[in-house]
Amino acid sequence: MEQIHATIRMFFPVDRETEALEILGSMTEQIKVETGCIDCRLYRGIQSPHAILFEQ
Repeated sequence: MEQIHATIRMFFPVDRETEALEILGSMTEQIKVETGCIDCRLYRGIQSPHAILFEQ
């Protein structure tokens, strides 16, 4: 079985971070229930607090 692992690091303007987290969080929950999905996570950057990481 083939697997795809993707990690995307995104930066948003400070005034849009909350909105971005809400949208990405919703997407993460939808993706988790897709057939074949092992996991999908959303992280905040430690070294770059304005970075949002999306891992699938």
